[in-house]
Amino acid sequence: MSNLLYVLVPIAAVVVIGLLIALIERKPKSPTSSIDNFSARMAVISNLKPTVQDHNADERKQAV
Repeated sequence: MSNLLYVLVPIAAVVVIGLLIALIERKPKSPTSSIDNFSARMAVISNLKPTVQDHNADERKQAV
């Protein structure tokens, strides 16, 4: 059992240290960052060229 501790304790220490480093180094986010990101993506989508519309769609709607 004590041999198992020689393996589990260093693994647990590495995991805890890795999590601490990941949490410290992550980029800070403001409360509105997701809203700003969504707004930027919608602006890019709205600037795309319009696609050719399917002219047969009206015929399909009438057939149903």
